[in-house]
Amino acid sequence: MNHLSYTEYAPDPDLLDFIHCYYTMEYPLHDAFSLKNQRMLPLGNTELVIIVEGSFWEINDSQTKMIPQAFILGQQTRYRCFVPGNTLKLFSVVFKPFSLYFLLKISAKNHVNELIPVSTINSELTDFCCRLRESKDNAARKKLCDSFFTGMFLKQQPELKLPIRKIIQDLYQVNALSPKDAAQKFCISLSKLERNFKDYVGITYKHFHRIIRFSNLINLFPNDTSWNHYIFELGYFDQPHFIKEFKEFTGLTPNHYFKAERSILEKTLIPNADFLQYK
Repeated sequence: MNHLSYTEYAPDPDLLDFIHCYYTMEYPLHDAFSLKNQRMLPLGNTELVIIVEGSFWEINDSQTKMIPQAFILGQQTRYRCFVPGNTLKLFSVVFKPFSLYFLLKISAKNHVNELIPVSTINSELTDFCCRLRESKDNAARKKLCDSFFTGMFLKQQPELKLPIRKIIQDLYQVNALSPKDAAQKFCISLSKLERNFKDYVGITYKHFHRIIRFSNLINLFPNDTSWNHYIFELGYFDQPHFIKEFKEFTGLTPNHYFKAERSILEKTLIPNADFLQYK
């Protein structure tokens, strides 16, 4: 029986402030896989995705649209559904939540829920993605990424208006601070926190916290319904509040989601992805 193969690669240590990891997914010819929708959930990260082999179509409002061979996913606040062709082989760069701001040199709020073809960004990034696709193996792709992003992120160190890394790290804790408390902790005004956080991450502090809370839940309980005993610990007011938010991010109620036959991407990616825990 064929199985989807998922492998993570750590970036150069100097890049860990900007990149969580690189990962690859490969799936050989298999009709059952090609016919099933692959659900992608909002998990708080942005990505650069290169389809090395095969093709992808996105299903949206009963319409199917082929997606480009290289694209950037902005900050996602809703689930998306994809249908792959018979063969899947992709290479992805998982950025820290604020890195897209420095990569694209514009506010991340312009790309929320966007799937951006690399060819529309600039020739440098387009050429880089072509070289990634043509590389002989994943080890060569990792080496190429380390070299390219060292030049992109480290040789042009950005000036930060917020201690954004520490603020986001705190948000991954179960008992995350409110915006007001976070502003006090980091000695900045609430208005500055809200304004610049949205520029760096794309969405508000509160909205991002909701996504991370959901991501933590999915990561902790990927295969059972024991979440029911932890909804208050995770910061939900009550069960209706939790169910409403869960459905917003998955399109399904919690009971339906955990009982349903999930896509291969969900079953493989969520239990194995180290980047769901902020480091």
